Amino acid sequence: AVSFLLMDNTQSAEDRIAFAQRFIENPTGELQMMAVQRNPEAIKGLSDPCVDVQVWIARNHPSLIKYITIPCDEIQDEMVRNDPKSIKNIQNPTQQMMIYAVEADRSLMKYLKDKNPSDEVFMAAVRKDGLAIIDVPEDRRTEEICKAAVNQKPIAISHMKDPSEAVWQKAIDKDATIIKLIKNPTPEQQIYAVTKKPGVISMIYHPCREAIAEAVRRDGLLIRNYQMQYPYLRQAAIRQNPFIVTNGVLKGVSDEEYAMVVNANPAVLNLIRSRETRENINR
Repeated sequence: AVSFLLMDNTQSAEDRIAFAQRFIENPTGELQMMAVQRNPEAIKGLSDPCVDVQVWIARNHPSLIKYITIPCDEIQDEMVRNDPKSIKNIQNPTQQMMIYAVEADRSLMKYLKDKNPSDEVFMAAVRKDGLAIIDVPEDRRTEEICKAAVNQKPIAISHMKDPSEAVWQKAIDKDATIIKLIKNPTPEQQIYAVTKKPGVISMIYHPCREAIAEAVRRDGLLIRNYQMQYPYLRQAAIRQNPFIVTNGVLKGVSDEEYAMVVNANPAVLNLIRSRETRENINR
């Protein structure tokens, strides 16, 4: 700032030096204003310009407001709304401006972690992009913030350590296939996932018997992969989808199972008869 003042050729060298000395010793608001009015780039050397100087710079030389590191609320608003990335250089951004910044660009969250953001700031970030949870410190990850993150992007659960039941349920509600990202899912988690989408049973490594049973009860076609291991589930599969006795899904259908199918859905009998007729004609 002093070098800028000394470069002002409109005054004598003595006057410039005297002014610079006063500016160094006691940079009052009046002296700050005189300095930037003489040379607007003097703002670069002011560590904490007064409000009047900040406003004057914003109105007369808006391109220089980026050099104000401790802006007043009014200037913060103008800086961040004009360029959300400017918040990276602001030492004390308001909560409102941090929310505005992360809503405009969630990647800015990583620059705000050390600026004392409130839970509302973290919430705004994960609602914009669930993966912003990566930049939320572990001790600040409330259940509500985690739920908001997986609601926006279920895959965010893969970046959480020991998510609560409410959080993983929210993730599965949003996308049941997310069960494949849960390491060693509990029987409860497996069952919950297949109630939402039975086919995800195939995405679970070594699914539990209860989850398999629930999946088959909801989609009889799934018996295809489990009829040898769990033959007692064949009847549950038939009840859910009687037509599996006609399309090759169920192997070695017994008379008892055929009778069960016909009692449940007589229309299947016609399909069975028509297939037998076609087979006799082919033979």
